Parts: sequence; C-alpha cells; structure tokens
Amino acid sequence: MNKKDLIIQQFKNFNFDTKGLHFVEENSTTTVYYYGDIHLESRNLKKIPFFLDYVFGSFYCHDNQLTNLENCPIFIENVFDCSDNLLEDLTCGCQEVGDYIANSNHLKNLKGIPQIIKGHLFLYDNQIDSLEYFPDQVDGACWMFTDNDKNSFMKKFNSSDDSFYSENNFVYWKEISLYEKSLKEKELIISQLDMNHHDLKNKLINKGKI
Repeated sequence: MNKKDLIIQQFKNFNFDTKGLHFVEENSTTTVYYYGDIHLESRNLKKIPFFLDYVFGSFYCHDNQLTNLENCPIFIENVFDCSDNLLEDLTCGCQEVGDYIANSNHLKNLKGIPQIIKGHLFLYDNQIDSLEYFPDQVDGACWMFTDNDKNSFMKKFNSSDDSFYSENNFVYWKEISLYEKSLKEKELIISQLDMNHHDLKNKLINKGKI
C-alpha cells in the first residue's frame, strides 16, 4: 500500500474527515498536507499513528501514553498539545508551530523543542532542570511552572523574584534576556486558559497543581 492509500485508510480507521487531505507527489516523494484539526487526544495511544508533513490547523495528542513524538508533523499552524503523556524530551516533534503545550510530562530538558514558536509556550508540571535548547524566539508568553515551583527554579537558575510575573498561581518567567531570548512580557495568558487549550486550568486544579 502506498503512502497516500495508507494515510487515507488510517484516517478512516479513526473516523477522520479525509476531505482536508492533500497529497503532492514530486520525485517519487509524497508530501502530505492537512487542512483542519487533528484530534488524537485521550485514546491511550503509545505512538502517533500516522505522519502528516504539514497541518494547517491544530494537532492534539494530549492525554495518551506517548513516550516519544515520532510521526509528529513538521509544521503545525496553530496549537500543538502533547501534554499529559510520558515524554522525557521533545525530539521528533514539530519544527514550526503556533502555541506549544507540553505540560504534565516527564521532561527534564527541552531537547527537540522548536526554535521558533509563533504563539505561547506551556511547559509546567515537568522536571526541567536545564534551559539548554530553549527556543530562540517565543512570540507569546512562556509559562514554565506554578507558584509552588518558583522558589526552586529561582535557586536553580540564580533568578530574582522580580524576574517573574504571577497571576492566579500561574508564573510567567520574564528573565529571558539573560539567555538572549525574545518574549513579549505584556502578554497575559490567564484569560485564554479559561477559553482555550482544553480547559487546561481546570485540569491543573483537578490535579491539585493550583
């Protein structure tokens, strides 16, 4: 079975709409584009079941048993959510993305994270002990931890209390300039947590994180 037929069959297995699929063949290589959102969340998956090169929409694979991001699309226009999995790093993940959500994993470092994130970055409820591989550009806000984690983070990275902005127990780390990064400090994410990202705030409350 060729790549095109295989992906169409996999979409049908998941009851996904195949109308958004577009295939471009060039030099014996098939590139797969999908226009729309992919919902693979809460399916007890151990791996992403198919590979799409470009997703012009969002890609949700949170609340599974993923140990790696193999088969993740190269490009995701809007939201990529791989939270609530078993990931120890982010290798094989997307290279370009809007919002990037990787909360509640087993991350100890940021290896594999995209170097340009066009939206917001969510990384809290992990075990990150190094800022190596931190993105070169994050156009939105960066949320790495909750208030409970702030003191240990400050000690670990020799940061001061005025390096942080707190609201409703969420902490926005502002001291990016020390690492030659570019974040927009005035963007707040709390209102968006109430509206988007699969009730992320409620999930943290239920887990006793806030």
